[in-house]
Amino acid sequence: MNKTFFKSILFVGLAACMFSCKDDNSPLDGGNTPQGVNVKFDYSQAKLGKSVGSSATLNGSSDVDWTIEVEEGDFFSVEPMSGKAGDFTLTVTANKENTSTDKAYSKFIFNASGRKYPITVIHLEDDIRLEPSYDAETVFSFAQDGTLVSPDLTAKPFTATSNIEWTVKTVNEADTWIKVGPEVGEIGENLPVTVVVDENPFAKVREGKFEVRVPEAMSFQYTVTQAAAPLDYEIKDGEKVLTEQAGLTGLGGGGETRTITLNANADWKIEPGTDSEWLTFEPSESVASLEPVEVKVMVEPNDDMAQGRSGLFIVTFGDGTSEEINVQQNKGEEPNDAKILKALEFALEGDNTDVLNWSSGTNYKDWTGVKFEGGNLVELNLSGVGLKGYIPKEVSQLVSLRVLDLSNNELTASQGLQPVKYGNADEEEAYIPAIPVEIKNLTELTTFKLKGNKIEGVFPSDLVNHPHYFEWDAMTNIYPQSGEKIRYILCVWFRC
Repeated sequence: MNKTFFKSILFVGLAACMFSCKDDNSPLDGGNTPQGVNVKFDYSQAKLGKSVGSSATLNGSSDVDWTIEVEEGDFFSVEPMSGKAGDFTLTVTANKENTSTDKAYSKFIFNASGRKYPITVIHLEDDIRLEPSYDAETVFSFAQDGTLVSPDLTAKPFTATSNIEWTVKTVNEADTWIKVGPEVGEIGENLPVTVVVDENPFAKVREGKFEVRVPEAMSFQYTVTQAAAPLDYEIKDGEKVLTEQAGLTGLGGGGETRTITLNANADWKIEPGTDSEWLTFEPSESVASLEPVEVKVMVEPNDDMAQGRSGLFIVTFGDGTSEEINVQQNKGEEPNDAKILKALEFALEGDNTDVLNWSSGTNYKDWTGVKFEGGNLVELNLSGVGLKGYIPKEVSQLVSLRVLDLSNNELTASQGLQPVKYGNADEEEAYIPAIPVEIKNLTELTTFKLKGNKIEGVFPSDLVNHPHYFEWDAMTNIYPQSGEKIRYILCVWFRC
């Protein structure tokens, strides 16, 4: 590059600075004034406050007479509007208040013998203003049918005055029963705010909040309350409506779970009456709903094998109203899980026929190793009792089992099981499992112990798909067998 190029760059830079580097608040001199006219200002703009009457002064000089040109209706005036050659002082005054949250800009012309100089005038912005006609925390009360009770909007309308866009919305999005507006309010005075509610279908007073607000600036919150509807409910067993006179009857003596429906427009809870602790409920309480709620009535077995028993449960609603429902259960009988245990007894005992008392014991709750809840077997603890048989596949019928502990006995591989196929269609193989693959169907089973027996063979790989398999800790609690060959247990996974 040569020196001519650098000189050109320097010239362009200096020229650009002359025209663009001038500060808006710097004195305006006569450097650009045509020959024969010399005008100077101390500042090139006037800043006015937001209020009416706010003013700013500009000082200067001119060697010719001058006049001021202001557009009619502008937000300011200038005094004097003309003058003789020499020093001068101009006073710029706001004629109106700036109610906007934005600055206002305009200009006037200083005319010196036909040469016109524009002077910028800035009207500073107003503070953000939002003025609802009702104070914050005013409570808007509605009747159950949606009629406004107070305040009286015919005497004093609900309006808002604002110099910026504003919004009206519920504080909690779940309060869809409250309808407010406008969603976006305009700039202006005494603009209407609407508040309406849906009819209240529930037998309880409901309350919510809404707000009139300028986002990230200010908010006015209001409370909305609405009167309750009359209590309305229905309790049914199938198609039968349950009342104090028409109760829940025919409950199995061996225990059962009966599902009833409860449809109520109020909060409710359900609990057993006096001497009826053999009844439990799930759920035992709920909030008001327009849809029926299914309630499981879990009935414990009746220990009296000679006669039935009576009881009751009580449904209490949010307003204190209650309904008693009588309950009748048949005489005691063995639950189905007890019958299944009897069928399993021979297979589990094997040659040791005296270790279990399931067939001989009169009260199934006292049988060896069992725990029942509501007629359902939930635990079977037979660790180290001397079992010498095998695990029959019918154990999978005990669907409520949470604990199955058969460890430290002399159980052997199960008998009569069907082959389990595995592999792809081209190389399909099969094996006889050492224990029933159907155990995978006991989805409530969180504890399964089988170690310390004499079970040889292939343990079904499908067990790893059980939802609680990792809780079983199978490598510790299931697979270790007395005298076993480890390769048989893991064969399915490693294709031995």
